[in-house]
Amino acid sequence: MVKRATCNYYNKRQCPPLGDFVPLLTGMGWNTFPFSVRRDPAYQFDIGLGNEAISVPSYAVEKDKPVRIVYENRPVLVVDEDKHIKNINRSLQWGEYRLAGDMLICGLAGNRFELVDFSLHGMRVIGTQFTFYHTILTEKYYLGIASGKEKMDIKRFPTFGNKETLENRSLDYRSPEQRKVILDALARMSHAIHNEE
Repeated sequence: MVKRATCNYYNKRQCPPLGDFVPLLTGMGWNTFPFSVRRDPAYQFDIGLGNEAISVPSYAVEKDKPVRIVYENRPVLVVDEDKHIKNINRSLQWGEYRLAGDMLICGLAGNRFELVDFSLHGMRVIGTQFTFYHTILTEKYYLGIASGKEKMDIKRFPTFGNKETLENRSLDYRSPEQRKVILDALARMSHAIHNEE
């Protein structure tokens, strides 16, 4: 079923406009129960002494999960979007630090009712450039975050190129070959998210 949804986008007439990737998410079922796509969601996490860490990613896909008596809206995909490449540069690591921070805060906020290991995906979209990320937030990490001794490993796709340019660190939706890779990555991520507990 996921395959059929992605194959429709190979037809040029059915491709969503550049920079508007939300139809890709909804076409893969990421906006049907138990999932929902939220624009500019605010996540917060208490870091002690009356202080909170707050993250507002461009989009998030949340999964409703029954936890005890309530439903917890746990983020499963965090998306940072910047429509203009001029706002991101090498000194800012192409926005990767921001996405890592968003993934950390969203993961901590989404795991407040029960501490369990869970998988969190990320996607960075700059103009027509796509990069994908994945991490597993562990219970050990949550419990050790205050000490600063635990680390969170985030895997990225595509991997680093030889040059420090945005084009070597991402996939371009305008290229037919790279568009197929983007759609395949989205389909694989969708399949993984739909099959996670």
